[in-house]
Amino acid sequence: MCRLVVSHTVSLEKSAFERLRAAKLPGESFSEAVNRILEPTRPSFLSLGGALTSAEASAIRQAIDEMRAREARSEKSVLESLGVSIRGRHRRL
Repeated sequence: MCRLVVSHTVSLEKSAFERLRAAKLPGESFSEAVNRILEPTRPSFLSLGGALTSAEASAIRQAIDEMRAREARSEKSVLESLGVSIRGRHRRL
């Protein structure tokens, strides 16, 4: 694999350079250290795998389903009170 390297001069205060040098891992270039340090630290959704037990996940899923059903009933009630005809998933105004 060929990697194009473009070089730029960056000026750092001595204290910033010392901090960067201290953060650099053995064998790591300064560029690699900067890229590692500046990578987003937000966890991905994949890192949440296994955070809940199966029972907890089922309880949350059931609560969401119940909230959606209540919302749908409420929406249907409001639409019916306005005289709107509801057919399946489509609403005719």
